[in-house]
Amino acid sequence: MAAFPDYQLIPGFFTAEQRKQIEFIYYELETKANYIVLQTQVENCSLGEFYRRKPTLIVVPEKQSSECICRMEYLDGTSDVFNQLVTLPVKRRLEELIGAELVLFKDKCNIKVPQGGAFPPHQDAPAYLNFGPTIFITAGIILDDLSAENGCLHMAPNYREVNFGIARNCTTPYGEYPLFKHFTGGTRNGDIVDKVQAALQWEAIGGQAGDLLVFNSFIPHFSHMNTSKQNRRVIYLTFNLLIEGEHYQHYYRKKWQDYSNPQFHISTPTKHAALPH
Repeated sequence: MAAFPDYQLIPGFFTAEQRKQIEFIYYELETKANYIVLQTQVENCSLGEFYRRKPTLIVVPEKQSSECICRMEYLDGTSDVFNQLVTLPVKRRLEELIGAELVLFKDKCNIKVPQGGAFPPHQDAPAYLNFGPTIFITAGIILDDLSAENGCLHMAPNYREVNFGIARNCTTPYGEYPLFKHFTGGTRNGDIVDKVQAALQWEAIGGQAGDLLVFNSFIPHFSHMNTSKQNRRVIYLTFNLLIEGEHYQHYYRKKWQDYSNPQFHISTPTKHAALPH
């Protein structure tokens, strides 16, 4: 079994022509997302109520504006073309990287609009507890060049050297990984506690459109607010080991039925992250 990377940037994974195709798919998904927001207004219902009745593309608005979309999910389940042009080639590349078969667990596109909210330091692992798999690998497909100005990601490669503030060590087929203490509920839901944050050494990750940023579910990461004048978009595909089961439809069934559950909004700039649960 090959090594499981903490993080790795794969430059130029998608060609210019492939990026054009992805942009067209993105436009179709964005159009559908805007229609869903409009439908909730017409039906005078919340998104939570809407999804309990209509399981479809998931839309998450910015905390400051209910009409400004900061995330779309269930991309692969919504678009067969997305599956063929995006999910499958990424899956094959990651399987080569780790030497094991994978299956899609979840997907999303984060849209960081100008002055769009930051994502505080967190691990992804707490959001996936109780679903079954022990470790996940995520591929970030960069649609817009990442820079300090537009809120690029920061990773903490020294996280394995921090030997305090650990809630527990999680056993996976690739060894043990630390799950750090973090806030549960409230305005800082999912954020790693301050003492641990201070011990982490952060590395800014730049990237160009078409690059692939790969990272596991335990490495801490964060991003600043987008201070540029353009949107900053990254599609994230999260996979688990096939030997640990297929969970994609189960995950989204739970999300449609419990849209506002803060477990689904770990360290995000959404009002749902702070709800009591």
